[in-house]
Amino acid sequence: MEWILPCNPNKFKIAAALDNLKRIDWFTNCKMCSGDICYIYLSHTTKSIMYRCVACSDIKEESTIDDSEYGGNPPGVKHKCIEIEYVEEYPSPGITYEELVKVGVQGSIQSPRKVQGQLAEYIHSWKVKDSSIEEITINDPMMPHSVDGNEIVCGRCMKRFTNAPRCPECGQLVKKG
Repeated sequence: MEWILPCNPNKFKIAAALDNLKRIDWFTNCKMCSGDICYIYLSHTTKSIMYRCVACSDIKEESTIDDSEYGGNPPGVKHKCIEIEYVEEYPSPGITYEELVKVGVQGSIQSPRKVQGQLAEYIHSWKVKDSSIEEITINDPMMPHSVDGNEIVCGRCMKRFTNAPRCPECGQLVKKG
């Protein structure tokens, strides 16, 4: 299963925690389990998905990782949590709230949400900062970065163009949503 997990970066320094610890405890009441994919949505002023993580444990009854330096909790805090591990970071500005709304997200993201359907397809089409875009050929349909009326922003080269099956700049085949 896949989830969007909201994080207020003013309360928890997620970037520094993931960079330095690689694994953190995430408090949750959801039925998450080991192997689930977690997209970290930065709330407050950022309002975008910036990180992809993977759950490394089933639900635990207390924290075991000391991420208190970043605004988290020390080990031993009695609260249901799951251990998540950093996998990848999306290029700035990440997958913005406005883009998420276009693929079906409703309301503000203040609690964990399941990722499925068109939302899942859109998130899966995104390339990450550390991955090679060359893994996706120009003949593999790719979701556009955004669509506004007839104007499309290519998911590969980020160039704007009018509604067409391929990006005229790089030749990427555009997935119709």
